[in-house]
Amino acid sequence: MSSRQREVYFSKFPFLKKANTHILSSVFSLDTLDFIQSLNDIVKKTEDSYLILHSTSWVKGSSDSIEYAKRNNIKYEVVGGLEYPKLLEKLRKHKGLIFQPSGADTCPRLVIEAALLGCELILNDNVQHKDE
Repeated sequence: MSSRQREVYFSKFPFLKKANTHILSSVFSLDTLDFIQSLNDIVKKTEDSYLILHSTSWVKGSSDSIEYAKRNNIKYEVVGGLEYPKLLEKLRKHKGLIFQPSGADTCPRLVIEAALLGCELILNDNVQHKDE
């Protein structure tokens, strides 16, 4: 799902370098892309704070993201349990997203959505596709 993930596999299985490989990232329906575009067209950035995803999964690094915000005096709001359209709308309204996963997260869809919604991204190196 990312160039970095492919490189990890190449390092463990060098014979794959000779194979015809492709990177497949997150897939979005046309309806989702249209909805994201409509949010960009009608919803203004009104919040001067960053969103942090509340997750019970250790890999998503919710507590690491909160600690990052506190250490750097960044205003933030923790969100979770929202229906998908409401989460996207909230992302659109906020300045950015802080996402500091605790382990390799190859291609977190939330990061792509936040970027498409014009959010500033504060990511760590565990977001493997952050430079793609």
